[in-house]
Amino acid sequence: MTDAIVIHGWCANFCQSAICGDLPTNGADPDEHGRWCHSRTMFVEGIDVGGHQRVAYVEAVAEYVHGVLTPEQNALHNRLYNVVGLSIVGGPDPDIVLTAGEARQLAAALNHFADVVTGIDRPAPRYR
Repeated sequence: MTDAIVIHGWCANFCQSAICGDLPTNGADPDEHGRWCHSRTMFVEGIDVGGHQRVAYVEAVAEYVHGVLTPEQNALHNRLYNVVGLSIVGGPDPDIVLTAGEARQLAAALNHFADVVTGIDRPAPRYR
């Protein structure tokens, strides 16, 4: 495995397990740490189209790796490091991860459509 890449695991600066002292900030066994460094989680409650309560969770996440990776695994790891995780189900793995730019695009779209549904984006009435 000449292309193997050795990674020494470091927690993201927002990793709650490291901040709380439950795990060391670096070198933790991935089986003990888990796949992700998680920030504090924020959530919003809503309903699905059937009227059932649903919760959407959002948090900063970073894939935690400590060990040997192939170049392909390393490329994916680089994409999964310091991203925003979204989840409808809740659990250890996010349903989708977004880069900071993608998360800002989603936030702008949510803000825009909140304006649309409340009528804030309508043109001002014209008076003659």
